[in-house]
Amino acid sequence: MKMPIFGIYAFLAAIVFNLKFFQGDLWNRLSNVNFFLLSCVVAGIFWGYAAWIARQYYKMRSEYGERLHLSYFGYAVTPVLLFHMGAVWCLASVTSDTVGIMKDYMTDYFPTLLFLVVGYATLLLFRPEYALGSSLLKIGNTDERVLEAPVPVNLDAHIDLYSLFSYLLVSGGMGPKFSGTAIRFFDIVFIESYSKEQYVILSDGERMFGGDIFDQLKQRGLDPWMLKISKNYYINTMLIFYPIKPRSRKLKLQPEVYENMLTKVSQDKIDKLREIGPGMKNTIVEDFLANKNRMVHKGWDDFIPLR
Repeated sequence: MKMPIFGIYAFLAAIVFNLKFFQGDLWNRLSNVNFFLLSCVVAGIFWGYAAWIARQYYKMRSEYGERLHLSYFGYAVTPVLLFHMGAVWCLASVTSDTVGIMKDYMTDYFPTLLFLVVGYATLLLFRPEYALGSSLLKIGNTDERVLEAPVPVNLDAHIDLYSLFSYLLVSGGMGPKFSGTAIRFFDIVFIESYSKEQYVILSDGERMFGGDIFDQLKQRGLDPWMLKISKNYYINTMLIFYPIKPRSRKLKLQPEVYENMLTKVSQDKIDKLREIGPGMKNTIVEDFLANKNRMVHKGWDDFIPLR
């Protein structure tokens, strides 16, 4: 959802939420300057709540795919309600009738708040495009830059691994992007390798013949980014969701990559691809992270020939 449209929705929700706070007929309340200012503040608060819920949605979606657990509502909704009511309690505690104010708030406002919060969390299960975070990105098979986000002129030579993906996504956008028959390295999620041939699986789920992909990556110094996680599969560690749990047997992809791949690949297939296969060391992740400070992202936007 686009930011301006979401802002309008948030403001309308704030108006409905605040109508009981002011006395008089509907027009007098809507034309009250204080009512307008309060609605702007509440809209900003709702915006923050929506961002939190969307973040939890993407986080759990990247792990469970479409089989989101009931714990999604616990992680997404419960903190919002606790924070909101805690803030109201703090404000009410400076008055002489704290308990009375809280009772009135629970009766007049809490049901509306509960409806809005649970309703938005539920909406994302059926219409994920309404997630606030998705408005920052242009996801799909286009060559467009990221929208509504500042594009840095130059990237630092060294960026912390945990925040690297965000920097690169903002700088280059979601692909896949081609130059002739060459594919941008940032768009290669997996390499499927056999004794005589290799394939690449791209950020939109497309599977293509990889040619001498490993030689091409080694020439550019990009081969350390491809971590072997099973007998036949390597994963691009630029696209992993960090932090990683110690001894984890299933790596998470960045939510934006996961969502993009779902356009052509089933979530069951993606989940199998990101599993660390039998026979691989239990410390495979720890061994990679031990060298994270030596990793250089230069070449992340190089176009790799597939021949």
